[in-house]
Amino acid sequence: MRKNYIFLIIIIIFLMAACGTGEEKHSQSAKVDDIETIYINHGSTNLHLKSAEQENVEASYGKRKIIMDEGNEQITFGVKKKWINIGFNFKMNAKFEVTIPNDFKGEVIVKGGSGNVTSKQLSTRNLDIETVSGNISIVFADYHSDVYVATTSGDIGLILNQEKPDVKLKSKTVSGSNIITIPISLNKSQGGKKVEGISGEGSFEIGIKTISGDITIN
Repeated sequence: MRKNYIFLIIIIIFLMAACGTGEEKHSQSAKVDDIETIYINHGSTNLHLKSAEQENVEASYGKRKIIMDEGNEQITFGVKKKWINIGFNFKMNAKFEVTIPNDFKGEVIVKGGSGNVTSKQLSTRNLDIETVSGNISIVFADYHSDVYVATTSGDIGLILNQEKPDVKLKSKTVSGSNIITIPISLNKSQGGKKVEGISGEGSFEIGIKTISGDITIN
């Protein structure tokens, strides 16, 4: 009988942990007046980037606490590691979300191991994303940014939302395809694995590289 009570108590603790932590939302924010770089380390979690008309950069995640560090003209955001996973995960689709002010003119650097990176109506001037595995899908509100994106395993997609963007493009995949729909003047005859060329004035640079995955630019 005593063993049954102990087992019941353990079950209750697991259920309370699952329900209690699943609803809590953690966030951190900071002004970007004197900031040159926003650095985001998303580890193995899915990351969503977006831009908004606001003064502060803000990071939030519905499952774990956000770590923020300020110094040397840089803000760093990360997700606190969860050493003990108690209870069932009822929020499998929770994302690490970072909102960047529209008028931020510095560099946004994203580093991660695995996990997808997505965006909606993004407005950046300098974007650098590097992951080991996971798909990367970036949608710009109105493209005017240098962009570097690299992953070892995963598809990469950019939507520029401009008919003729001013861009100098370098795109390379080892075991995938390049699908480029923007008007571009190729530098030379190239195969489907590597594309280099210029669209418009070539004012901004896009560099994309993946080992295993397709590259799409619209």
